[in-house]
Amino acid sequence: MSRRHIIALVLSGLLLVAAYLPFSDLYELPAYTYIPIPAREGWFAIQREGRPHFERTDMRFQEGDDARWSRPDWDDSGWRLIAPFDVPSRAGVFWLRWRVRPAESGATLPPGINVTTVAAYEIFWDGELLGRNGMPGDSAARETPGRIDQIFPLTLAQAGPGEHVIAMRVSTHRCGFSNPRSGVLVHLESAVELYRYRAGNAVIPTLAAGAMFVLALICGLLWLFGPRRGELAWAMVLCAAASVMQALPVIRWLQNYPSDLYHWVIKGGAALHAIMAVSLIAVIARHLAVPRLRWLLAGSTVAMALIAAVTPPVRNTEGAYMMLAACAVVMAIGAWAARPGRRGPWFVVVGALITGLWIAVEPRGYTWTGFLPRFLPMLAGATIMLAATARREFEESERTRQMAARLELELLKKNLQPHFLLNTLTALTELVEQRPADAVGLIEDLAAEFRLIASMATERTVPLAQELTLCRTHLRVLGVRTGREYRLETQGIDDDARVPPAVFLTLIENAFSHQHAAASPAVFRLTGETDASGAMRYRFLSPGEISPLKAKTGGGTGLRYVRARLEECFPQKWSLLDGATTEGWQTCITIPRMEASP
Repeated sequence: MSRRHIIALVLSGLLLVAAYLPFSDLYELPAYTYIPIPAREGWFAIQREGRPHFERTDMRFQEGDDARWSRPDWDDSGWRLIAPFDVPSRAGVFWLRWRVRPAESGATLPPGINVTTVAAYEIFWDGELLGRNGMPGDSAARETPGRIDQIFPLTLAQAGPGEHVIAMRVSTHRCGFSNPRSGVLVHLESAVELYRYRAGNAVIPTLAAGAMFVLALICGLLWLFGPRRGELAWAMVLCAAASVMQALPVIRWLQNYPSDLYHWVIKGGAALHAIMAVSLIAVIARHLAVPRLRWLLAGSTVAMALIAAVTPPVRNTEGAYMMLAACAVVMAIGAWAARPGRRGPWFVVVGALITGLWIAVEPRGYTWTGFLPRFLPMLAGATIMLAATARREFEESERTRQMAARLELELLKKNLQPHFLLNTLTALTELVEQRPADAVGLIEDLAAEFRLIASMATERTVPLAQELTLCRTHLRVLGVRTGREYRLETQGIDDDARVPPAVFLTLIENAFSHQHAAASPAVFRLTGETDASGAMRYRFLSPGEISPLKAKTGGGTGLRYVRARLEECFPQKWSLLDGATTEGWQTCITIPRMEASP
């Protein structure tokens, strides 16, 4: 692992700590511990952080509606005991009653009550109406939904010493959830503690929503104005879905929307998590070139739908299970793609492992306040992998640029060799004296060849027609210089196809260096065909007897130039095979079909 990667991991860890620890105690009310009181049956001592907080009884439930049931002296001993999350949903009107008292004689209760429920209710304290949240009704049409979270302050007299009775008149016709049971969660705390709890629940989601929105914007701009890479588009979708998903709890805590919308928020959170999970898989799979990506994404989508179908919609735990499944798939993809010398996928594997373990160990609150710290390891691993890939691509691009410059220089050097010019000028001197007309033609062909070489030197690919023109011009120059006739015949050639510059010209020069054609005219042949994959296969036959040097494997400077040009234009997507035939030497080149300049 390089120093850059170690620094990146350390910074990611510090970011994780900075994002989580300062707010870790803001968005959770202290846990209550219920301890039965032996001396008084049905009463429980409520401890907070190991210290006595207050005492309370079990909650009692009674169907029906009677205003007298709010009275503190009403006998509710015949009412059914009920758990806080076992109240009926889509029902009403019913009453809940329980008693509270300070933990110590002469002490007072915390002066505030926070009620979290998806019901409409009226709450009474010692028979006096403490407040309303919506309006209970005997039907959905008559029920007015309340808010999910509501704080009711208590006066010093109300929170004073002694036993107090809490009664709630409730209806749940419009709770929205399909579960047969709903819940009423009540906390007694100071008003300061309760408002701090509400504000704290909005801090982390607000940071996460803003951060993911910025990332979505960056990915979108990179995709729009840069190379249209699919993983950038998927990353934009992932970050945008995460931003909206984190905005939902912010709206809850800051706007406190009606409780009948809560089930739609839960469903929306599940849908957004499915989009996030599939997008995360798509980002990693596309970047690591996983085959059959469409099938993988289709299977992942079906898996997320099944998770949403079988998971009860309680605090959006299906979102946690979806992300667990996505982390498992990402780890499998990363392990599959990791090869010796390729570190990038292992960062994703480690990040997905940390995120998955953290969610599995502590799934509570993951979707809302726990999303950002738990998702950061996965995000950091993917970011480091993408950054490592970008750096590697930059280095490869720089090497390619340098190689292209060397190849341009090599192309010019190949055709400005002193012996070629000297021999051509010697032949030109003789022609000027003996055949002036042929001398003029040689000058024109030589000038045309140099113009073509100069125009092609800076190009990565050129039209095949231009390459063939260069080859025929060169053959005419050599023909005049040697007093022999050379021809280039073609078959199955597409003049608009793109090839690296001077590739076939180099093969012709190799033939003059390492072969001797006895017949005149000497005919070079170039044939082209398309194979089953759509690639172009060119067969170039140079005539003549083969010298021992030509028969050696690997080739010399000419073939090194050809291979370098092919690798520059078609990295790892080309092949070159050559060997002797009865007619001379055959070179077979296979490259992807390209009809437009890259």
